[in-house]
Amino acid sequence: MNPPLSIGIFESICGGMTGKELPENFIDEGFEMLRDLCELFAEQGEYRVETCIDPKILGSRELDMDGLVVHEIDYKDLDAKTESDRLQQWLGIAANLQLAVLIAPEYNGQLSRFVETFEAARIPLLNCKSPFVNFASDKMAVSKFCQQHHIAHPPTYLLSEFLAAATSPLADGPVVLKPRDGAGSLHIKCFAELAALRRELLEHAADYSEPERWIVQRWVVGKASSRSVIVHRDGTVRYLPWMEQVLDVHSIGTASDAATVAFSSAQPQTEMNPSIGRELMGQILKHFDGQTLGWIGFDFVLVPKQDHVEAVLIEINPRLTTTFVMIDPDAFQDDLLDCLASVFQRD
Repeated sequence: MNPPLSIGIFESICGGMTGKELPENFIDEGFEMLRDLCELFAEQGEYRVETCIDPKILGSRELDMDGLVVHEIDYKDLDAKTESDRLQQWLGIAANLQLAVLIAPEYNGQLSRFVETFEAARIPLLNCKSPFVNFASDKMAVSKFCQQHHIAHPPTYLLSEFLAAATSPLADGPVVLKPRDGAGSLHIKCFAELAALRRELLEHAADYSEPERWIVQRWVVGKASSRSVIVHRDGTVRYLPWMEQVLDVHSIGTASDAATVAFSSAQPQTEMNPSIGRELMGQILKHFDGQTLGWIGFDFVLVPKQDHVEAVLIEINPRLTTTFVMIDPDAFQDDLLDCLASVFQRD
């Protein structure tokens, strides 16, 4: 009998990569993705799954299942260790395995650095390759791509461009301010009009001292939604069901013209025509043929028109997303397992 195939699943928050305290909901999201993915692979019986955790972050959350080996991060001089130092422990574990999956946010280039580091160490990944990860992590690059390829996308500008323009490149109206390399709803603020945005920039100038790292984008009125895909090694794409995003909007201060936006949950949109958005996503994936693999999330705003629904692309998430823990496993389990098996069958 052949020994089980070995796979390492590494998640940045639970794996001690943040180096700082985080809100409980952030930890919950990371833990749930890590737990469910470990469980999916471990329960098959043909994989030995390993992961690395920081028990101080996990607290009372339990990660205990048959077929899972859990490593704890090295606490010696932990606070003084850089991200690169911490990543070496992941690499040490992965070096004894056949495959790894990385779960990390795009914010501040973290996912890109992780993927590039594992690629340099020649550790096989069930992740998109670094050129696509770098592209999708840069919201300005995605915006330019959409413009060049006539893909529905809101007008988007670097904050530095917005500030340097003699007249605003955006007409007055609702706008969004967010990090160029943000992940999810982290640090997103929306404003009812440009005057409210300018007030934010004036009152909190220190927060935006690097304006090339921020973007200003037109707010699109419609239904916030997402759709994920699983890309197989041979390029076959499995399009998963539409999910409606539930967002929490909280006013900033006493004004009613500015607010933060946070992702709360997602729920299936069973009434959605599955063909909506498919051509758009397929166009992007075809352009990056050979660079995509595994789970990729696309965020949209669905805008009702007179005779159809327009899918306006907002951003691309080149990684496992929180939809993974909210969608019916029957919609993706076989494809994700087949995708995993195909990576083991490397040339």
